[in-house]
Amino acid sequence: MFFWSSLEAVRSDGTLVDLDRRDCVDFRNLSGSFAMIRPSECDALRVHGWLSETVETFRNAVLERCVPRRFARGETLYRAGDEAGGLYGLVDGAFGVMVDPGASAPFLGILARPGFWIGEASVITRGPRAIGIVAARDSHVAHLPLRQWDAIARAEPEAWRWLAYLTLRNELLALAVIDALRQRGAEGRLAAILAVLAMGADAGEKGINGTGGTVIEISQDDLASMANLSRSTAGRVLDSFEACSLIKRSYRTLNILDLEGLKRRRA
Repeated sequence: MFFWSSLEAVRSDGTLVDLDRRDCVDFRNLSGSFAMIRPSECDALRVHGWLSETVETFRNAVLERCVPRRFARGETLYRAGDEAGGLYGLVDGAFGVMVDPGASAPFLGILARPGFWIGEASVITRGPRAIGIVAARDSHVAHLPLRQWDAIARAEPEAWRWLAYLTLRNELLALAVIDALRQRGAEGRLAAILAVLAMGADAGEKGINGTGGTVIEISQDDLASMANLSRSTAGRVLDSFEACSLIKRSYRTLNILDLEGLKRRRA
């Protein structure tokens, strides 16, 4: 049995077949399922994030060459130190970007939403991954293998410029996180982190029970880790934000009701 994408197919035993070259790459040792994702499910990549801001010819070339994959919550897409393996675009779900400082345990650097792409550094350098990616919830992913990127780059003169733009977008996001962590007080730092998360959230997701706002699926432990705060301190600050109607919490979900109000708290 085959699960089809436009240029490649995945057998039920986990081997990937290039439909043009007919050569096989064994993906059985990789995490994630290769169950079929319908083309319409990639609409998020067309209308949100980096790929939506590229030209149509390049956008179509990327999506036509992507391999659809599914990852369960907590499953690792790749770890820091893994060999290069192309780009990953988030169709549905959430990515946790794990930073590995070497001297201590990896920590959650950012929570990414549909439309987010990652993996550009190893496409450029062909060296080991510098960060790790984990599925923060059950996720649908579009994977663009390195050899498919190379095929696009040969055919599309502007391909490397678009990859440079992706690099810039992700660097600006990383700088926003660094700036948030420079906030000295717990309240200002947590407000800044929430503002960064809201920047990366899917604008199509509305608030709980129709209240509006931006929904972020994240546990209090992960949020505290991102803000470099203890869980108890983060909890006290979130209580304060909720009392002021800046946010609304439910299980593993946080609804930002007043983003501008949060931004004022970071001062």
